[in-house]
Amino acid sequence: MLTSLDMGNERLSVFVTDRRLIFASMGKRGSGAMATTALFGMLSGAVEDAVRGTKESIEKGRMEKLKPEMILQASKDNFYVNYEEVVLVEMVGAPAFTLITMVTTRDKMEFRTGRKFDVVHGLLAAKLGSKLTAKKITD
Repeated sequence: MLTSLDMGNERLSVFVTDRRLIFASMGKRGSGAMATTALFGMLSGAVEDAVRGTKESIEKGRMEKLKPEMILQASKDNFYVNYEEVVLVEMVGAPAFTLITMVTTRDKMEFRTGRKFDVVHGLLAAKLGSKLTAKKITD
């Protein structure tokens, strides 16, 4: 899952637990790619993805084996949202990606994922119930 930053994006893994959603930072994208785009075009972003992708895959595999508290302690960038704090989650499924907007009592967050709409909806609907609205756009 990706979320936008001031410069670039942050790649997140989301862990669905009984009480909360845990967001684990898998790495930031953009600042290096943006700085070199003028020189090397889009190639720099692809190189950054290839180099960081392997490291992030290893990190995600390690995170999946940890208990929720350990995931949160693994990085200062990791955070959670208790289900009680969620006001609304809107999902829009496009053919190539799913957009998710989450409004909590403290924040508004926007995410994009390449995961299939039905998979993401199934995970979130089970925990969020009526707080989740979803719309699928087809070509």
